Amino acid sequence: MSLVLKHSEISTQVVQSFGQIILSTLDGTIVAVSERVAANKLSDVIGTSLPDFLTSQFIHPTELLETIAAPDLIPASGKTLLVRDQSAPYYVHVHIWDDILHVKWERQTSNIIFTTEVSKFHSTLNGRSRSLWPLVTEALEQIIGYEQIVILQILDDKSSKIVSGPPPLLGKVFSKNFITEDTYAYMREREHIYLPDTARPTQVLYSAEAGIVPHADVMAPPRPPRFSKYVGAKSIIAIPIILNSELWGLVVAWHSTMREIDFQRRVVCQLLVQSAARSQENLIKEKQLEFYELIKRSERQLRAKLSDGYSLNFCLRQHMEPIRQLAKADGIAIYYRGLINGAGLHASEADTERIVRFLQSREKPLLKDNNFRLRHGHRFDTQLTFAGIAALQVAKEEDHYIIWFRKETVSSVIDVEETARKTQDGSDDDGYRFIEREIKDTALFWDDDDLSFIHSLDKMIREATIIRAKEHEHSKENLISANNELEMLTFTLSHDLKNPLSAIKLGIQVLQRKDSMPKEQQKQWFSAIEDGVHSMEQLINSTVELTRTHDYKYVKEPVATDDLIQKIFDKARSQFQNPRCTLRVGKLYPVCGEKGAVRQIFSNLVENAVKFSLREADPCVEIYSERKEGRIKYVIADNGIGIPKEEIMTIQNAFQRASNAKGFPGSGIGLALVTRITKRLGATMTLESSGNGTTVTLTFSDDCL
Repeated sequence: MSLVLKHSEISTQVVQSFGQIILSTLDGTIVAVSERVAANKLSDVIGTSLPDFLTSQFIHPTELLETIAAPDLIPASGKTLLVRDQSAPYYVHVHIWDDILHVKWERQTSNIIFTTEVSKFHSTLNGRSRSLWPLVTEALEQIIGYEQIVILQILDDKSSKIVSGPPPLLGKVFSKNFITEDTYAYMREREHIYLPDTARPTQVLYSAEAGIVPHADVMAPPRPPRFSKYVGAKSIIAIPIILNSELWGLVVAWHSTMREIDFQRRVVCQLLVQSAARSQENLIKEKQLEFYELIKRSERQLRAKLSDGYSLNFCLRQHMEPIRQLAKADGIAIYYRGLINGAGLHASEADTERIVRFLQSREKPLLKDNNFRLRHGHRFDTQLTFAGIAALQVAKEEDHYIIWFRKETVSSVIDVEETARKTQDGSDDDGYRFIEREIKDTALFWDDDDLSFIHSLDKMIREATIIRAKEHEHSKENLISANNELEMLTFTLSHDLKNPLSAIKLGIQVLQRKDSMPKEQQKQWFSAIEDGVHSMEQLINSTVELTRTHDYKYVKEPVATDDLIQKIFDKARSQFQNPRCTLRVGKLYPVCGEKGAVRQIFSNLVENAVKFSLREADPCVEIYSERKEGRIKYVIADNGIGIPKEEIMTIQNAFQRASNAKGFPGSGIGLALVTRITKRLGATMTLESSGNGTTVTLTFSDDCL
């Protein structure tokens, strides 16, 4: 097209392709026109009177002229009028932006108002038994008559997916560079994007000066729409779906031949989509309420278990399945100080250990990654059976994690590849082409609902931990009080028993020395002895009655033993002067018990192992643990003097020592004490000895792990 400009100051910029556009000052002087208005006659339009031009363009535009004559009365959203020229009616849109009057008009192609269709749509929407978006596409098909309509959802990583549409396109995923960020920004600012001719997506706006900036509503898209090229559309319309003030997706409709959509039809479609978006928001809120109720129910159950004295890890294990389901995961694992419990699809123990080390290196309490295998698979020796994970550090404990797993979802994605090739006729091919790539090692995204649940779980765990810490502090105070009472009781017994014992001892000595004592004096001394025995009996009975009134509840919790055992061994080696003694340690699982009780058990057993191996040339103590069938088994073996076979059954009695233990310090109450403590903890102890070394096996339940 040849263009003769008579004003050298004329500047150009691109605007949307459909309609005719004029910009004027508020007093009615035209300062810019689009090429559809007067591309070859700019000097006849720019700088002239807007009212005069409109009068020459339309038949009796009285209301239009009155509108532009009173710009202060034009609403901020603008005003739309209906006028006619010699051949057809036109919609004229008038609004003000930056003190510039914008006048845009387009031909009316339909005078039908779709009241019936709109009412039917709202009725179906309110009582629907089907999915929302297919209803939307059906309603829009009736209104605009385009061949294809799809719902395109924008995913977290800015890729997009067709969630409603015809089977050949349903489920198609487009890469994040298919619809660029500037295109998304352009769509957020508009109620719809309409291209009646995709081959000509823009037109030129000629301005009298460079400083004139038209309103965003008339600006052209930042780049030609790639989707229209992909589907072969000649005409296309896209309506943004806004949910909770965010761009959730797009309704996209297209036709294989050029076909205009009347302005009134476009507005009706836009209103229907907005109505559907509100319904979707309400549906999401309803689902969220149901979801949050499930979360609260699980929280209440979890809190109840914790208040009953169970450990945090035990409670999490008992609720693994709801914790997995609420995060919509395919599997779950709970890692606690080397203990791993899993359900559903989850990593092997070795891979879980590697995942935990990776999480610890990040120093962040929460991780979500739907491409974990793709990004980190090289860190593992074996092929991972899952693709995505989410992980939560429990109560900020370094060795306590909940890990959720999601399986791989193999799919394909439509991507855009830059190219500089020419088409067969020698024309440029827009500089890109479409390729479909298979996507592997990727799982479904962790969405807002998933993260909401994980954050809620984290908050509940932290609150429960604080409550548990307060309970432990209270229990500790009770134990201190009980210990003080025990010390006082011990002192009282040692003091109060001396008097009757002294009387008994003296009476016996006197009776032994004086064989010829008169019977009356003997009776007095026997009476004194009897009174002493009675006093002791009364004192003992009172003491027993007193101790029965104190029944303290010891809360089981996981007790780590690795550092504990090492400290006990080092102390015993020094105490019994056995510096040559070595310690071999295997896997040490945490033990379910009360910390003080567990310390007493291992102190007695490790000290015995070190003490009774003193005379060996290469004294050695070996300790390891195993986990099997809901039990934790500890083995403590030494190469010391051993226990005679015939004494194995009696050695656990109080004050009973082995016949070969002469020359070694001890009172004979250690094993008896261990036996009683293990029974209180619901554990068992067995002894084995062949005369050369002793093996002690402790078996604990894992009900708190």
